[in-house]
Formats: sequence, structure tokens, C-alpha cells
Amino acid sequence: MKKVFLCLCLLFSWMLNAQTLKNYICTIKPKDSVSKEMIEQTSKNLESTGFYTSSKLIKEREKNSGTGFVVTDKTGSRYVMTSSAVVSNADMVSMAFDFESGKVIFDNCKVVRKNDSLKVALIELPNNFPIKGSLSFSSKEIEDADEVFTAGYPFLGDSVVWQIGQGNVTNAKTISRLFDNDKLYVIQHSSQVNRGGQGGPLLSKVEDSKKKTSYQVLGMNVWKAIYRENTNYSVPKEYLLDYLNNYKPIEEDEVQVVERVARAFADSISSNFVSASEFVSDKLIYSYNEEDFRSLIQNAGRITSMPAKYIRSQNPEMGLRLLPLVYILAYSDFDSIAYKQMVVEDGQYKVEYEVSKGSCFVTFEKEFGRFQITAVAVQEGKKKQTKSVSKKAFEYHNEGFNFRPETMGFVDFGVGIPLNQWYLVDYNLTAGLEFSYLFADLHTSIGRSYADEDENYIYYGKCTEIIMSLGVRVPMGVNRVFIEPYLGGGLGAELIYGTSKGLDWGILFNGKGGIVVGYDVKPFLNVYGAVEFNAKLVDATFGPFIEIKTGLKFRRRK
Repeated sequence: MKKVFLCLCLLFSWMLNAQTLKNYICTIKPKDSVSKEMIEQTSKNLESTGFYTSSKLIKEREKNSGTGFVVTDKTGSRYVMTSSAVVSNADMVSMAFDFESGKVIFDNCKVVRKNDSLKVALIELPNNFPIKGSLSFSSKEIEDADEVFTAGYPFLGDSVVWQIGQGNVTNAKTISRLFDNDKLYVIQHSSQVNRGGQGGPLLSKVEDSKKKTSYQVLGMNVWKAIYRENTNYSVPKEYLLDYLNNYKPIEEDEVQVVERVARAFADSISSNFVSASEFVSDKLIYSYNEEDFRSLIQNAGRITSMPAKYIRSQNPEMGLRLLPLVYILAYSDFDSIAYKQMVVEDGQYKVEYEVSKGSCFVTFEKEFGRFQITAVAVQEGKKKQTKSVSKKAFEYHNEGFNFRPETMGFVDFGVGIPLNQWYLVDYNLTAGLEFSYLFADLHTSIGRSYADEDENYIYYGKCTEIIMSLGVRVPMGVNRVFIEPYLGGGLGAELIYGTSKGLDWGILFNGKGGIVVGYDVKPFLNVYGAVEFNAKLVDATFGPFIEIKTGLKFRRRK
């Protein structure tokens, strides 16, 4: 009986401590600047380019939320601390607390300040907040293998649910490239951090002299590793406390603010363009129509795989913010960009940067209290032609899995090696057009072949072939390298001439399969080589060949 009573006491104590913890942790939902129509269009853009999971995540933007926790600074002022990614670009948020007496929602809570470099934001706690106190920060030095806890409101289906996770510190001080400063470290741990839990506290459990347990803050959860199990990252308490207690606002007029932001953007994109994503506005990344977005996503792949990698992750917006930055990098040849000048037009601040191929123009506008990038354009040095980021203005284009209709002209030279006794080795020059959409391919060509005259062979001498064929292909791009397996068949005519037997002709049935490997010299020009199995049937005579080709493909984008 005593054991049962003791167990009940321990359970009651745990429930009480869990509820006390719950009083200081909330769900945060930022006020959105993006319309429902813009969200639906962006979701459609992602789906049309093969990012099906990311398309669903973008659709759920309206439901997106994060976690925050109540803290107190050295003056006694209380705030809700969360990740800067949770509040995004908003200056107002709503916060929902699940008290023992029931759920309470506080609307229109002001984002007091945020620091994207440290990934932290502070939100004003309402005066009518009914619970006294806050979570306290631990004084304990964190070490590898320490037991840690996470708490927050991750998603379960379409709803957020309270969750306490448990794990261990797997690396107490690991350097993260996602910080602007490579000397800052984060805590790597294995406790659960799922979608909706970002911005919540990393906790240690402590016991007082009366064996009463409580939780103290070790850090703030900010990232979940994309391709690793049970690998999560937290900003350590030292950085959080310093930002909470030692922040000093800078007094400057609006022009000075924009100039400082513009120069900071140049420094950021030159050193670590992923960190420069914080400067890109929601207005820009949700503004593309389907054609412009398809062009951007395909072209960006020629420069770097980073946008696609982030789009496929649980944070597709990060990838979308990187797209216009890759556009700038393409015109700077991955070199630094330099701030040149700024002009003010109709409340917009247009900044000119010097890049290796000319000039880059970036428009900054105020969005939710912050100046962010709403437009990007470049001006090439020699042509003096300004191109918007939403147009097809990259130097190189990405095929990826080519889901765009395109027209290609080609010319090639090949050597055919016969696989039976009816044909000689022939040399051929071929030109034609190829119409392709998705994996389908319509191929029209005219070619001229030549083989030595020999009466022991049925087909020899000069030959002209006109062929139309249908087939399937799988176009893939890796940087500028183009790889395309294909299979097809068709019907045509063969005209033989220039021999002692005079003129001859026949109906030609053709089947072929092979692989093309090419390199994009220019967006419209591809140098390639191919190995092909080509089978011909002319006048009931079957002629299989192994053909080795090299040539050029000319592309015209619609």
C-alpha cells in the first residue's frame, strides 16, 4: 500500500511539474503578409516542377506555427523567446497558452526585436498574462551525453499537441555553418524536435533539496537535420542570455537603416549566401507565376543544388528565398558584390551593386517593420540590357528531368559498325529536328551515309535516309552535363546512289536505343557524344548496327 501511495505521489508531482512547465510554453502563429491566392499559386508552381511534398507544406502555411517560452531579463521585464524563423517577417503574432484552467489566446502581440544571425526573437508578453514568473536559465555547464528534454507544440496531423521529448547531448559544442559567425557553436542533441516545435526550449531536469523536480533552459531548438535521424540543434543559453540582457538599440534614420541593411546583404551573400536568405521578402518569393518559377528553379540548378535541397526539406521557404540569390551569384561569377549607390523612388529604395558582369539592382521595401528585398534585376556590362529575376536570364540553363516542351535542332557525325554480314562499316552525317515534351520524343532527320563499294555486300555506296520516329527519353542534368537514355522507332525512306548498279531505293523501318552524354557550352548549344544500337529493315533485309556519334544540339526555348 505504501508503494502504491508513493507511486501516486510521484505521478502527481510529475504532472504538477509538467503543468508548471506548460504554463510558460506556447504556440506562436505569425500574422501573414501573403494572400491565400499567392500561397495556392506557389504550391502549384512547386507541384508542376516535381516538388510534391513541398507543395503540400506550402499549402499548410496558413496553419504554420512554432513554439515559444516565457523568459525574464535582468531588469525584470518578461518576454516570450522563440526562433526568428517562427516569427518570419511578421511584426505581430498570436500566442496560445494551454493553462490548467483552459486555453488562452493572446492576439496582436508585438515582435519586440529579433536577430536572424543568432536565430532568436523576443515577443512582448501581454500585461494581462495570468501566471507569474518564467522559465529560468540553467547555470550548469553542458557536456556530451547529458540527459536533455525538449518541450513544445509540434504538429500531429493538422493539429498541434503538447509534447515533452527526451534524449541526450550528442555534441555539446559543434560549429554550425548556418551561423554568420563561424566561431559560434550550437548544441547537437537527440531529443525530439518536430515541425511546430522549432523555437521551443532545450531543458535540463533538476532536483532541489526536497526532491522536487523542475526544468531549466539550456538552449533554444532551431534546426532539425534533414538527412540524419535524431539530430537536432539548439542555440546555447549563453547567446540567448547575452541577447536578452545586453541588447542596445541603434538610433538611425530610415535612409541609414536601409544603407546598413544593403551593405550587410552584400557582405552576407559574398561570404555565405544561405545566410543572406533572411534579406528576401515573402512578397518576392510568393510573386512568381508558373512559367517564371519553372525557369528560375531549372536555371538555379546549373549554379548550385542548395535551393532544391532546401525546398525538398521541411523548410521549403528557405529554398524559395535562395532562388533570387542564385540569380545574383550567376552574374557575379561567385565573386563578391560591392555596394555602389542607392536612390529613393516612391518609397522604394533601389540599390545598385557592382558585379563582374555589370550591375545588379536590388529593391528594398519595408515589410512588417523590416527592410527586405522585393525585386532583383541585372544589367549586363556590354549589352546594357536590364533583366528581371523573374525572366529567363541565367547564363546556363538546367535540364533536370525536363518537364518543359522544347525544340532542338541537331547535326552529328557517326560511324556504324555492322553486326551481320549484309552491311559494311559506314560513315554518316545527319541533321534534323527533335520535338520533345516530358518523356515523349518526335524525331525527324535526314542523313547521308557512305561505305566502300563491294559486290559481296547487299547495301553499299552512298545512301541518303529520311526518317521520322517516335520514342521515349529520360533527360537528366548534372551541373552542365546532360545525360539522356532513349529508345525509339520509326519509318522512313532510303535512297542508294553513286554505285555501278545505279539508283536504288527502299522503305526503311528503324529501331534504336542508346545513351547521349553532353555538355552545355551555352544555353542554346550542347556538345554531345552517343553510343546507339540501331536496327534497320530495308526490303526484308535486317541490318543491326552499333553506332558511335558525336555532334551538336541547338535548343530554342519556348
